[in-house]
Amino acid sequence: MILEKSFFRNNFDFIRLFAAFQVMIMHSIGYLKLDQIPKNIVEFLSLFPGVPIFFVMSGFLISASYERDNNIWKYTKNRVLRIYPALWVSLVIAIITMYIFFENSVSFATSIKWFFARATFLQFYHNNIFNDYGMGNLNGTLWTIFIELQFYVLVPILYGLFKNNLSKTLVILFFISFSVNLVFKNLDSTSFIVKLVFITILPYLYMFLFGVFIQKNYWIIQKLLKGKFVYLITLYLVFGYICIIYCLIPKDYYYSILVFLLVPLIFSLAYSKVNFNLITLKNDISYGIYIYHLVIINIFIEINLVGDIKYLFLLIILTIFISTLSWKFIEKPSLKLKDTVLLKRVSR
Repeated sequence: MILEKSFFRNNFDFIRLFAAFQVMIMHSIGYLKLDQIPKNIVEFLSLFPGVPIFFVMSGFLISASYERDNNIWKYTKNRVLRIYPALWVSLVIAIITMYIFFENSVSFATSIKWFFARATFLQFYHNNIFNDYGMGNLNGTLWTIFIELQFYVLVPILYGLFKNNLSKTLVILFFISFSVNLVFKNLDSTSFIVKLVFITILPYLYMFLFGVFIQKNYWIIQKLLKGKFVYLITLYLVFGYICIIYCLIPKDYYYSILVFLLVPLIFSLAYSKVNFNLITLKNDISYGIYIYHLVIINIFIEINLVGDIKYLFLLIILTIFISTLSWKFIEKPSLKLKDTVLLKRVSR
């Protein structure tokens, strides 16, 4: 038995913020052609891939949320309120800025079609007319929203159909997903089947289930990971740089395998005694950073603000500013509409 209060005394807001910054900076380095950034900085950032971090944390937090209250209406409402309000605003901003900065003509019907596809559950939808705009996509990060939505749908199904054999089911699905990830990464990426598989949860599910497993076995954090962050980060960096220097892991499989070493690090930091509230200031702007930064990058590319590191700093400032506004006036008010559950003891 654990207390919810203890369970929620964590640094997940900070970790989400770090992951969002990692994605933003790595995108900036590539799309803004920031070749002057030292290779060792890029290598360091590559050791902490933001998207897998998000997927692992989602497994931990979403499964815990569903266990606290498995009312499907409340569960769905809470997920919708977290994802969609800011998403819709980011889509509107993306379309407006595209019409302002894109030289090519795009019909209103095309924009509306794109908006409604991405505003519902088809975040992977892309129209080739946008290939010449910015980085080639109105907002290329949104494909992960579709993956997250599939995770959300899966959780009630798992708990409903496999309640008596949940642990066994998690293990089986974990190895199926990891196998799919490894096998399909070695196939022709232009193949329709491969593209189709990679917009489903199949290649990423093992990351999510890793988080579910840790949540179901909370004792792992308490007995094995808590207070061990310094040791774990040291071992992780040593192993990571050895892999980079000696190419121990094939490039295509690098992030797939790295997750196994990254997970202990995530949860050790999450339940570290160090409190990072001073950094986040209790403002969860990570989602905003994730969904707005590529909109700004597209503008920078269109007006040729590329090739200089000063544009990276300008991008960071603008993204933080927009994300803070989004948090205060869109996300936070939306989250106040969520159905909450009183603190209670839950079995593990």
